[in-house]
Amino acid sequence: AYRTAVHASTGQTPAFLTYGRELRLAADIINKPPHAPHALGHPCFVTQTKEAHEVARRCLCLAHEHQKDYYDKTAHGLPYQAGDLVMYKTMPSLSANSKFYRPWDGLFVTSTILNDATCRIRRVGENRDEGFIAHFNRPKPCVARQPLCNKELEHAITPPVDNEIEITTHAKDSATHKRGQCKTQGIGSRH
Repeated sequence: AYRTAVHASTGQTPAFLTYGRELRLAADIINKPPHAPHALGHPCFVTQTKEAHEVARRCLCLAHEHQKDYYDKTAHGLPYQAGDLVMYKTMPSLSANSKFYRPWDGLFVTSTILNDATCRIRRVGENRDEGFIAHFNRPKPCVARQPLCNKELEHAITPPVDNEIEITTHAKDSATHKRGQCKTQGIGSRH
């Protein structure tokens, strides 16, 4: 049924594009088609197949543009600014074990915003001309947990601490500890 159905993207059936003719179905045995297909000569068959493939290519290009426009309209995400830190979602390789696969890669910085849906990103520390174009649904904002030692990313370095707190600990003395009680700090439970 799939091979004999007309596809919206190509405008033709997969069977016609593959074999150069429509397949006969079980329903065709009961109900005779109004015109029986006749055998074409080789030159006509080749010409008809080439024309069908050309029409399918044009229809696929139009369908691709239409689907991309629709996807970009309905997709949503965070808008990025040039200089934002991001992580990039990679695709797993077929040979890799999914148990050990880590979908988010490295630390990247957005170098330029190309349009509403794409931006150019590069690894931190790479040349500004290097990098690649990514659709905005693949990167995600990165929140650095540790200070970054890179002059390029000074805004991401954690600020210095204003208040310092000194914590002192008391050494345990065997005379002050009886059955889990600590008299120095006043904590513990009575048995």
